[in-house]
Amino acid sequence: MKTRIPLLLAVVAQLVCSVTFAAPGDTTHIRVHDAVDMVWYENYDRPVSFPSSNVTYSKILMHYTMGCASTGCSDWDYTTKIELRNPLGYMDSTIADIDTVSTSPLVIDTTWNVFEAKESFELARVITPYGGYMRVGSNGYTPDWQHVHTFDVTDYAPLLKGDKEIRAFYGGWSSGFSVTIDFEFIEGTPPREVLEVRNLWQTGGDGWQYQNATQFEQNRLHPLSVDFPAEMENAKLRFIPSGHGFDNNTGCAEFCERNYYLRLDGTQIGSNLMWDDKCGANPIFPQGGTWLYDRANWCPGLRAHHFDHELTGLVNPGATHNLDIDIQAINWSGTQAPVYILETQLFIYGNKSFQNDAAIEDIISPSLKDDHKRFNPICNHATVEIKNYGAQNLTSATITYSVNGNNWRSYEWTGNLAFEETEIVTLNLTEAWEWTGGMGESEFMVLIEHPNGQTDENTLNNKLTSVFKTTPMLPSSTEFQFRTNGRPAQTTWQLFDAYGALLKQNIPGMTANTLYKDTFNLEPGCYLLRIEDSGENGLSWWANNEGSGSARLRILGGSYVHTFNPDFGTAIDYYFTTGYSLNLPEEFKQQEREVLVFPNPSEGKFTLSFDWFNNEQITIEVTNLFGQVIERDTVNVNNYESVVRKYDLSDQGSGNYLIHIITADKKIIKKVTVL
Repeated sequence: MKTRIPLLLAVVAQLVCSVTFAAPGDTTHIRVHDAVDMVWYENYDRPVSFPSSNVTYSKILMHYTMGCASTGCSDWDYTTKIELRNPLGYMDSTIADIDTVSTSPLVIDTTWNVFEAKESFELARVITPYGGYMRVGSNGYTPDWQHVHTFDVTDYAPLLKGDKEIRAFYGGWSSGFSVTIDFEFIEGTPPREVLEVRNLWQTGGDGWQYQNATQFEQNRLHPLSVDFPAEMENAKLRFIPSGHGFDNNTGCAEFCERNYYLRLDGTQIGSNLMWDDKCGANPIFPQGGTWLYDRANWCPGLRAHHFDHELTGLVNPGATHNLDIDIQAINWSGTQAPVYILETQLFIYGNKSFQNDAAIEDIISPSLKDDHKRFNPICNHATVEIKNYGAQNLTSATITYSVNGNNWRSYEWTGNLAFEETEIVTLNLTEAWEWTGGMGESEFMVLIEHPNGQTDENTLNNKLTSVFKTTPMLPSSTEFQFRTNGRPAQTTWQLFDAYGALLKQNIPGMTANTLYKDTFNLEPGCYLLRIEDSGENGLSWWANNEGSGSARLRILGGSYVHTFNPDFGTAIDYYFTTGYSLNLPEEFKQQEREVLVFPNPSEGKFTLSFDWFNNEQITIEVTNLFGQVIERDTVNVNNYESVVRKYDLSDQGSGNYLIHIITADKKIIKKVTVL
């Protein structure tokens, strides 16, 4: 019996934007830009029709897929911004041309450009990577390279309605990169109702030049008098800074650390360092330029971070307050003034929706997410991010989790998270059989329940699922070859077992440009080989004079099984297993069978094909990544029978979907991508 379970009611294609409307409790998918080439300094605007009904959404996500333009990726790090353009309800104009009709008497004919006035709200800022390796297909890249950046834009809900425009700004002067923008509207109740979104300080894409502290504070980041509406219950300020330019004696603003200070009615209520110190751990590595230098709140290829300041309890409904942001003074001299791109937004809210609401915000590992490449694949634990969306501080919760639906276990978390605070939680997964390769990709599921010992008032955000690839399995005896560069004291290596116990490490006092060998004789299990560089520039990097080192794993008396890229920045964590096929419990064994999904990726139509070696009933489910079932198919199969099923997800919207092949005691998962 084959049952079609409808999730999506309609697909509306309009101009360059495609819209998919969902049934209650489901997800609406909207694509705006679709692999649009950004090849020159320009605004790439696209119209969009967002849902205009009174339906509320528990979460709205925006996925910004950056790739190479059709002409290839640029070599330089340029600023890109994704902005929502909100119509203001009136027309505006600029002078297009002035023509002198007569000089005596003077008669001037003016031509005007008339256009609809719109206000821009920044939703995302991402700096492009140094794309030379992508363009030529070297260092593990191909010209069709892509990286997905996901942004939670739930707080912009009042603006994400009806007919709007999405602008992709590209600040580059050479070709280029591509942009694809996808929105997910997940139906439900938001953590708090957003009444209003306002822009405060805005620099635009080019930013503001910093001449001196007085000029900047008086003419740029000057104090503002802000009226807070009487119906307000909560409020938050968001500040998004990034520093650019460095041809001066301070290296400012790109390469100098500076704080900003937020003041309310003359009293400082917040401060942060506008600096990203993790560029050497960039998931997009290596790159052709100076990718591993830390910078003013950004790294090449990644987003500029935002800083949120809760104003609830500090400002009064119906009152006017003075807000001011100052930047730590810069005394510079040289040829290039420091430049800051700054966006500041004010969110006005009603009451919080829930008292007790715990959420699984993200799965860091095991995962295939682009942003988490540095932490995957893995074989001894899972790492998840939890978040409190309840008005009550979150002090306890139960987290349950499983690989492929087998051997569910729980972890009792305790802590103290205020509203919208997050924490990274590590969950043990040290059983050997959980990380066997099996067929296709595996699935990790995690669920959070019982916040503060109470019933969770919002279950839509309690569960997440990730697809992952298992770690490589190496022979029990493997040779590790490590060659130092010209700075041997900077680079170290260590070998750990699944429980974090140190098994081996480099000898102290290694000499420069020397090959060292060590043999790993290991019992069946999970292991971590970690290589770290205190200089944050790996074993080899083009922009220093430290020489070239190397690290490789080799089968004893045989071939090399893994070579580490020496241009790794801060560190490499390499997980691997040995002998896991010997430890697999009988009840979880699977016959080796080939499961085919083709074509994959596809436009939505694909075929599933596999051979079955047991006489039993199997269930085939097609789900999205939130676990919602799109199709379910129950089949009674005989020994050595071939199973072939055809599916059509062309009405479901683009994205990744999972195919689950389920019996009473086992599960196989395959991923399929719909373009």
